[in-house]
Amino acid sequence: AQALAGPDDGAVIREAPIGRFIQVDEKLYRGAQPDEAGFRYLRDLGIRTIVSFRTDAAEQRLVESLGMRFVNIPVNFR
Repeated sequence: AQALAGPDDGAVIREAPIGRFIQVDEKLYRGAQPDEAGFRYLRDLGIRTIVSFRTDAAEQRLVESLGMRFVNIPVNFR
């Protein structure tokens, strides 16, 4: 995967099907809300845990069906 310097000194991963997808360090990534293809990409990348700030049972089922752990940290942005 090709990486570019990002606004947060992370590496923006160009080929990722996830907006603003950045590798923060060797074990931590962050990005916009993935769709199913994005979660499959994360699984194939070797990601084992998804941390979400949204409460979404369907998303949790999808992530867990792909063999990853889903951690929800509810945040109210209002």
